[in-house]
Amino acid sequence: MKRYTRMLLVLFVGFVLAAPLSGAQTSAPSVEYKGMTHTALGRAKLTLVDNKLEISNIGPGGLEGVNIAFDEFTVHRTEWMDFSTEANTATLMQVTTMGVFVGHELENTLSSLFIGATDEHYDSAGVIIESNFEAVQAHRFEFEIYDDGQLVNTQQGHIGFIVALPESHPDAMWPVAVTQLGETGQSGFVLEWDQGTENLIFSFGGDNAVLAKGDELRILAGDLLDIDYLTGSEFRIGDISTITIINEDIQAMP
Repeated sequence: MKRYTRMLLVLFVGFVLAAPLSGAQTSAPSVEYKGMTHTALGRAKLTLVDNKLEISNIGPGGLEGVNIAFDEFTVHRTEWMDFSTEANTATLMQVTTMGVFVGHELENTLSSLFIGATDEHYDSAGVIIESNFEAVQAHRFEFEIYDDGQLVNTQQGHIGFIVALPESHPDAMWPVAVTQLGETGQSGFVLEWDQGTENLIFSFGGDNAVLAKGDELRILAGDLLDIDYLTGSEFRIGDISTITIINEDIQAMP
């Protein structure tokens, strides 16, 4: 009887030690978060903690990151914990949107977005933003700048990169949310910065650079191949130790 009781005690203690505590971290190569399947890319590690998804073990070059799979939606928004203070001049983020064209079943790359830190050619720290819509044969582009939800500037026909520079605090240079849009005639990206800090100065380049101030940039593409719906996203990140998703949402296009 004593031997039996001792065995039960050992099993109980082992169970208690193995059981995760409230708020404890759980790590896996593929995890469910906000109803979507997230899979690590490269050598990245995914860790769920306190209803947030941490992506760590990120190296240089943009090989690590996360793939996010979902079913037949047209809007995907990802909100990040602000990582501006941890970033450096080699930090980058590559965002890829996947989806299906009308009348097809195979998944295709629809568009991509590159965000990288400015180099020594710029007087202050900021980010360079460049989009690619070749897969959907977009020939018309519109860029909208918003400030506190109000449209303040519109640029049409600009082709090339955009530079976003904080007015005075480089701690606010990286966007805290990325929204991917995928529907015929309304494909693109929406970048949001922390409204609690300050506005950014957006430069559309060229000899006669157009400058606008705001906290949200919308990159919209028209004249597209017929997009049916989105199926997933990829975020590849470089030269920052850890980045954390604090919220995520998918929805149908209104």
